[in-house]
Amino acid sequence: MLLLPAFISPPNGRGRIQCMSNLKQVGLATRMFSNDHQDKFPWAVPKSRGGSLEYAGSTEVFRHFFAISNELTSPKVLCCPRDLERPKQSEWNRVSNSNVSYFVGLDADESQPQAILSGDRSLSTTSRPWSGVMIVTKKSPPRVLPFLHNNRIIIGFGDGSVQQMTESEVRNWLLHTNNPPVRLALP
Repeated sequence: MLLLPAFISPPNGRGRIQCMSNLKQVGLATRMFSNDHQDKFPWAVPKSRGGSLEYAGSTEVFRHFFAISNELTSPKVLCCPRDLERPKQSEWNRVSNSNVSYFVGLDADESQPQAILSGDRSLSTTSRPWSGVMIVTKKSPPRVLPFLHNNRIIIGFGDGSVQQMTESEVRNWLLHTNNPPVRLALP
């Protein structure tokens, strides 16, 4: 048997690449939804019209992903491969926050292509994982917890791009590029 090290991805790299791919799919699905709903993302569209507006202040973050389920191939993409606390779910009707690794940026919209649309759940304003709506301000800046991507976070933007960022890069982005406060719904 011949092993070629150049073709073997380290576990961290593989998980990071898959997470980036997942967030890319979420971003594309969200933009497709927006194209069919007057340039509005799910959290700005009432449930009666296929969106998740009624859940924008809720802890039920998975509901925002239900709204884009027709555009996603499987709910498995909602789970980062490095998030060992969140099992992948293959059936949409069984998805809950416990199967979701990604947050949504409640202030993202089509008019702000560089706004944070989604990202992995290692973002917090404390030293512990956050669940629910987190409001980032200059007085409560974001922290990146080390449990998923070694003190980095993977973030999807409104234009469909995905980046890996450090805590200082996220703080700079949120507090200077976006106008605080920024609301993020974390599962």
